Amino acid sequence: TISYNSENQSGLGGGIYIGYESVINAQNCIIDNNSSDYDGGGVFINEGNNKDNSFINTIFSNNTAVHRGGAIDGRATITIQSCTFDSNTSEDASALFCFDGVLIDNSLFINNIAQSEDGGTIKYHHGYTDFSITNSTITNNNKGIIIIDQNQGPDFKLNLINSIVYDNENFNLSGTVVDYNSIWESDDPSPMFADTANGDYHLQDYSQLIGAGIDSIEIDDTWYYAPDTDIEGNIRPNPEGSSPDMGAYENPL
Repeated sequence: TISYNSENQSGLGGGIYIGYESVINAQNCIIDNNSSDYDGGGVFINEGNNKDNSFINTIFSNNTAVHRGGAIDGRATITIQSCTFDSNTSEDASALFCFDGVLIDNSLFINNIAQSEDGGTIKYHHGYTDFSITNSTITNNNKGIIIIDQNQGPDFKLNLINSIVYDNENFNLSGTVVDYNSIWESDDPSPMFADTANGDYHLQDYSQLIGAGIDSIEIDDTWYYAPDTDIEGNIRPNPEGSSPDMGAYENPL
Protein backbone atom coordinates (compact mmCIF):
# COMPACT_ATOMS: atom_id res chain seq x y z
CA THR A 1 0.00 0.00 0.00
CA ILE A 2 1.28 3.45 -1.02
CA SER A 3 -0.81 6.05 0.80
CA TYR A 4 -0.80 9.68 1.98
CA ASN A 5 2.47 10.72 0.35
CA SER A 6 3.11 14.05 -1.36
CA GLU A 7 5.73 15.52 -3.67
CA ASN A 8 6.24 19.26 -3.32
CA GLN A 9 9.83 19.63 -4.56
CA SER A 10 10.03 18.32 -8.14
CA GLY A 11 6.25 18.01 -8.31
CA LEU A 12 6.58 14.63 -10.05
CA GLY A 13 5.18 11.45 -8.56
CA GLY A 14 3.36 11.98 -5.29
CA GLY A 15 3.36 8.28 -4.39
CA ILE A 16 6.00 6.74 -6.69
CA TYR A 17 8.58 8.18 -9.08
CA ILE A 18 10.07 5.90 -11.77
CA GLY A 19 13.16 7.25 -13.53
CA TYR A 20 14.76 6.49 -16.90
CA GLU A 21 16.50 3.27 -15.87
CA SER A 22 13.92 1.97 -13.39
CA VAL A 23 10.89 -0.24 -13.91
CA ILE A 24 7.71 -0.83 -11.94
CA ASN A 25 5.72 -4.06 -11.94
CA ALA A 26 3.03 -3.56 -9.31
CA GLN A 27 0.58 -6.34 -8.48
CA ASN A 28 -2.18 -6.54 -5.85
CA CYS A 29 -1.42 -3.03 -4.62
CA ILE A 30 -3.34 -0.04 -3.33
CA ILE A 31 -2.12 3.42 -4.36
CA ASP A 32 -4.35 5.99 -2.73
CA ASN A 33 -4.52 9.50 -1.28
CA ASN A 34 -1.20 10.64 -2.71
CA SER A 35 -0.62 14.10 -4.17
CA SER A 36 1.77 15.94 -6.44
CA ASP A 37 2.22 19.65 -6.99
CA TYR A 38 2.56 19.01 -10.72
CA ASP A 39 2.30 15.62 -12.53
CA GLY A 40 1.51 12.07 -11.43
CA GLY A 41 -0.35 12.21 -8.15
CA GLY A 42 -0.06 8.47 -7.63
CA VAL A 43 2.75 7.46 -10.01
CA PHE A 44 5.06 9.31 -12.40
CA ILE A 45 7.06 7.37 -15.04
CA ASN A 46 9.65 9.55 -16.74
CA GLU A 47 9.84 10.10 -20.47
CA GLY A 48 12.66 8.08 -22.00
CA ASN A 49 11.95 5.07 -19.81
CA ASN A 50 12.07 2.12 -22.23
CA LYS A 51 11.11 -0.59 -19.74
CA ASP A 52 7.95 -2.73 -19.71
CA ASN A 53 6.07 -1.26 -16.76
CA SER A 54 2.90 -2.89 -15.47
CA PHE A 55 0.10 -2.52 -12.96
CA ILE A 56 -2.00 -5.63 -12.25
CA ASN A 57 -4.94 -5.91 -9.87
CA THR A 58 -4.11 -2.52 -8.39
CA ILE A 59 -6.47 0.10 -6.99
CA PHE A 60 -5.81 3.80 -7.62
CA SER A 61 -8.10 6.03 -5.58
CA ASN A 62 -8.24 9.62 -4.33
CA ASN A 63 -4.89 10.61 -5.81
CA THR A 64 -4.43 14.22 -6.89
CA ALA A 65 -2.10 16.06 -9.26
CA VAL A 66 -2.24 19.80 -9.77
CA HIS A 67 -1.44 19.54 -13.49
CA ARG A 68 -2.07 16.11 -15.03
CA GLY A 69 -2.14 12.39 -14.30
CA GLY A 70 -4.11 12.30 -11.07
CA ALA A 71 -3.40 8.56 -10.70
CA ILE A 72 -0.65 7.96 -13.30
CA ASP A 73 1.45 10.15 -15.55
CA GLY A 74 3.14 7.43 -17.61
CA ARG A 75 5.46 8.42 -20.46
CA ALA A 76 6.59 4.87 -21.23
CA THR A 77 5.33 1.41 -22.18
CA ILE A 78 2.65 0.43 -19.66
CA THR A 79 0.30 -2.53 -19.25
CA ILE A 80 -2.71 -1.95 -17.01
CA GLN A 81 -4.67 -5.10 -16.20
CA SER A 82 -7.60 -5.64 -13.82
CA CYS A 83 -7.13 -2.25 -12.16
CA THR A 84 -9.61 0.19 -10.66
CA PHE A 85 -9.27 3.98 -10.96
CA ASP A 86 -11.73 5.66 -8.63
CA SER A 87 -12.05 9.32 -7.59
CA ASN A 88 -8.70 10.60 -8.82
CA THR A 89 -8.38 14.29 -9.66
CA SER A 90 -6.19 16.62 -11.70
CA GLU A 91 -6.52 19.61 -13.95
CA ASP A 92 -5.88 17.40 -16.99
CA ALA A 93 -6.06 13.57 -17.33
CA SER A 94 -7.61 12.78 -13.98
CA ALA A 95 -6.82 9.05 -14.07
CA LEU A 96 -4.15 8.45 -16.73
CA PHE A 97 -1.89 10.61 -18.90
CA CYS A 98 0.17 8.57 -21.35
CA PHE A 99 2.40 8.92 -24.39
CA ASP A 100 3.05 5.55 -25.99
CA GLY A 101 2.69 1.79 -25.87
CA VAL A 102 -0.24 1.53 -23.45
CA LEU A 103 -2.45 -1.56 -23.15
CA ILE A 104 -5.48 -1.50 -20.83
CA ASP A 105 -7.42 -4.72 -20.10
CA ASN A 106 -10.21 -5.58 -17.66
CA SER A 107 -10.13 -2.23 -15.88
CA LEU A 108 -12.67 0.12 -14.33
CA PHE A 109 -12.54 3.94 -14.40
CA ILE A 110 -15.20 5.69 -12.28
CA ASN A 111 -15.75 9.00 -10.45
CA ASN A 112 -12.57 10.65 -11.76
CA ILE A 113 -12.58 14.45 -12.12
CA ALA A 114 -10.58 16.45 -14.69
CA GLN A 115 -10.92 20.12 -13.79
CA SER A 116 -9.82 21.86 -17.00
CA GLU A 117 -12.11 22.42 -19.97
CA ASP A 118 -9.92 20.31 -22.27
CA GLY A 119 -9.16 17.61 -19.70
CA GLY A 120 -10.13 13.94 -19.79
CA THR A 121 -10.19 10.87 -17.59
CA ILE A 122 -7.65 9.24 -19.94
CA LYS A 123 -5.51 11.31 -22.28
CA TYR A 124 -3.25 9.70 -24.89
CA HIS A 125 -1.00 12.44 -26.20
CA HIS A 126 0.99 12.35 -29.50
CA GLY A 127 1.69 8.62 -29.31
CA TYR A 128 3.76 6.73 -31.83
CA THR A 129 1.79 3.48 -31.70
CA ASP A 130 -1.88 2.64 -31.45
CA PHE A 131 -3.46 2.60 -28.01
CA SER A 132 -5.72 -0.32 -27.04
CA ILE A 133 -8.43 -0.72 -24.41
CA THR A 134 -9.99 -4.19 -24.08
CA ASN A 135 -12.87 -5.34 -21.86
CA SER A 136 -12.84 -2.20 -19.74
CA THR A 137 -15.53 0.06 -18.32
CA ILE A 138 -15.12 3.86 -18.30
CA THR A 139 -18.21 5.51 -16.86
CA ASN A 140 -19.53 8.10 -14.41
CA ASN A 141 -16.48 10.36 -14.79
CA ASN A 142 -16.86 14.04 -15.59
CA LYS A 143 -14.87 13.56 -18.84
CA GLY A 144 -14.10 10.61 -21.12
CA ILE A 145 -11.11 9.60 -23.26
CA ILE A 146 -9.06 12.06 -25.36
CA ILE A 147 -6.76 11.01 -28.21
CA ILE A 148 -4.51 13.86 -29.39
CA ASP A 149 -2.40 13.80 -32.58
CA GLN A 150 0.10 16.67 -32.73
CA ASN A 151 1.75 15.28 -35.90
CA GLN A 152 4.79 14.12 -33.97
CA GLY A 153 4.52 10.61 -35.38
CA PRO A 154 2.46 8.51 -37.80
CA ASP A 155 -1.31 8.53 -37.66
CA PHE A 156 -2.50 6.64 -34.61
CA LYS A 157 -5.79 5.68 -33.04
CA LEU A 158 -7.51 4.06 -30.13
CA ASN A 159 -8.51 0.44 -30.67
CA LEU A 160 -11.54 0.03 -28.40
CA ILE A 161 -12.38 -3.67 -27.99
CA ASN A 162 -15.26 -5.18 -25.97
CA SER A 163 -15.39 -2.02 -23.87
CA ILE A 164 -17.98 0.30 -22.36
CA VAL A 165 -17.38 4.06 -22.46
CA TYR A 166 -20.72 5.34 -21.27
CA ASP A 167 -22.44 8.18 -19.44
CA ASN A 168 -19.40 10.35 -18.75
CA GLU A 169 -20.67 13.82 -17.98
CA ASN A 170 -19.21 16.03 -20.74
CA PHE A 171 -18.21 13.53 -23.43
CA ASN A 172 -17.30 9.88 -23.86
CA LEU A 173 -14.56 10.02 -26.46
CA SER A 174 -12.68 12.64 -28.46
CA GLY A 175 -10.20 11.74 -31.21
CA THR A 176 -9.69 8.88 -33.62
CA VAL A 177 -11.22 5.62 -32.46
CA VAL A 178 -11.94 2.31 -34.15
CA ASP A 179 -14.34 0.28 -32.03
CA TYR A 180 -14.81 -3.44 -32.10
CA ASN A 181 -17.90 -4.62 -30.22
CA SER A 182 -17.82 -1.58 -27.92
CA ILE A 183 -20.19 1.22 -26.98
CA TRP A 184 -19.33 4.90 -26.68
CA GLU A 185 -21.73 6.84 -28.90
CA SER A 186 -24.88 8.53 -27.65
CA ASP A 187 -27.21 6.23 -29.59
CA ASP A 188 -25.61 3.01 -28.33
CA PRO A 189 -27.73 0.86 -25.98
CA SER A 190 -27.57 1.26 -22.23
CA PRO A 191 -25.25 -1.28 -20.64
CA MET A 192 -27.78 -1.81 -17.82
CA PHE A 193 -25.35 -1.67 -14.92
CA ALA A 194 -26.52 -3.43 -11.75
CA ASP A 195 -26.46 -0.55 -9.24
CA THR A 196 -24.36 2.51 -10.10
CA ALA A 197 -25.61 4.41 -7.05
CA ASN A 198 -23.74 1.90 -4.91
CA GLY A 199 -20.75 1.44 -7.22
CA ASP A 200 -21.85 -1.86 -8.78
CA TYR A 201 -20.90 -1.92 -12.48
CA HIS A 202 -21.69 -5.56 -13.18
CA LEU A 203 -24.13 -6.08 -16.04
CA GLN A 204 -27.73 -6.94 -15.23
CA ASP A 205 -28.92 -10.33 -16.47
CA TYR A 206 -30.90 -8.74 -19.31
CA SER A 207 -28.16 -6.46 -20.61
CA GLN A 208 -27.64 -6.52 -24.38
CA LEU A 209 -23.87 -6.49 -23.74
CA ILE A 210 -23.81 -10.02 -22.31
CA GLY A 211 -22.16 -12.29 -24.87
CA ALA A 212 -21.72 -9.33 -27.23
CA GLY A 213 -17.91 -9.26 -27.21
CA ILE A 214 -15.39 -10.97 -29.45
CA ASP A 215 -12.75 -13.51 -28.45
CA SER A 216 -9.97 -12.17 -30.68
CA ILE A 217 -9.28 -9.83 -33.57
CA GLU A 218 -6.35 -8.95 -35.80
CA ILE A 219 -5.76 -5.21 -36.21
CA ASP A 220 -2.92 -3.95 -38.40
CA ASP A 221 -1.06 -7.29 -38.17
CA THR A 222 -1.39 -7.45 -34.37
CA TRP A 223 -3.70 -9.90 -32.60
CA TYR A 224 -5.74 -8.75 -29.62
CA TYR A 225 -7.47 -11.24 -27.30
CA ALA A 226 -10.22 -10.97 -24.72
CA PRO A 227 -8.76 -11.72 -21.27
CA ASP A 228 -9.28 -15.24 -19.85
CA THR A 229 -10.71 -13.80 -16.63
CA ASP A 230 -12.56 -10.61 -15.70
CA ILE A 231 -11.55 -7.88 -13.24
CA GLU A 232 -12.60 -10.09 -10.31
CA GLY A 233 -10.80 -13.19 -11.58
CA ASN A 234 -13.97 -14.89 -12.84
CA ILE A 235 -13.58 -17.10 -15.92
CA ARG A 236 -14.22 -15.33 -19.22
CA PRO A 237 -16.21 -16.22 -21.26
CA ASN A 238 -18.88 -17.77 -19.10
CA PRO A 239 -20.17 -20.29 -20.07
CA GLU A 240 -17.12 -21.78 -21.79
CA GLY A 241 -17.40 -21.72 -25.57
CA SER A 242 -19.64 -18.64 -25.65
CA SER A 243 -18.66 -15.09 -26.59
CA PRO A 244 -17.30 -12.83 -23.82
CA ASP A 245 -19.32 -10.02 -22.32
CA MET A 246 -18.43 -6.39 -22.92
CA GLY A 247 -16.85 -4.37 -20.12
CA ALA A 248 -14.75 -5.26 -17.08
CA TYR A 249 -17.17 -7.74 -15.49
CA GLU A 250 -18.31 -11.11 -16.85
CA ASN A 251 -21.90 -11.94 -16.01
CA PRO A 252 -22.32 -15.44 -14.43
CA LEU A 253 -25.14 -16.39 -16.84
